[in-house]
Parts: sequence; C-alpha cells; structure tokens
Amino acid sequence: MNQSKKTLFDMDNRVNMIRQAFKNEPRVSVETYDSLTIDFADAMGAKYILRGLRTVSDFEYEHTIANANRQLNGLETVLLFTETEYSFISSTVVRDLIRYGRDISGFLPPGVICPPIP
Repeated sequence: MNQSKKTLFDMDNRVNMIRQAFKNEPRVSVETYDSLTIDFADAMGAKYILRGLRTVSDFEYEHTIANANRQLNGLETVLLFTETEYSFISSTVVRDLIRYGRDISGFLPPGVICPPIP
C-alpha cells in the first residue's frame, strides 16, 4: 500500500469491494500484504505485476517503481492504459463525492456497493 495515500475505508472494506467486483472471475484472487511489493511478489512466486495508468504523471511514477522492482529482484511490470471514459477518475475525487453524500455508482464496477463511511 502506498503509505502517502489517505484511505477512506479500512483494509477489510477495500478487500470486500474488490472481491465483489471480481466475484464471477475465478482467475482473480485478492490478497493483502504489509511489505514491499517485490517481497510479496517473491512470496507468491510472481514474476510479473500488472498496473494501470490514467495519465502521463502515472506513467512517470510507475516507470520509476518498475525500474526499481526490476533492479532489486527482476520483477517485471506490465502497464495497461485505462479506457478514455475512465481516465478522469481519481480516488481523491471519489472520496470527496462520498464525503459529501453524492451518488458514486457511476464510478464503481457493476454489483459493487460502497460501504457506509466510517
């Protein structure tokens, strides 16, 4: 987890929302870790990680992290660009909408229900 990011929901709520989103996809599992990504990938036997990009600034950040991960343990990063209609969505914007009681269903995958704010 990126320690500099403020989260609105605790880990259990976030895991449950992701599991809801992928409940019909048996190839996806949701795991948590409290270590470096390279250490978690090592423990899982992963050689690749998949990351999503929305903006050019996302690319610059992810490129830096990908290079460090590759140098430290050979972990390769595959980057996917978001669909144009979702590129404007950021966690900060969605958190603000939730805080002010706005409907965020258009920002969530089908079937995912936002839990109440703690």
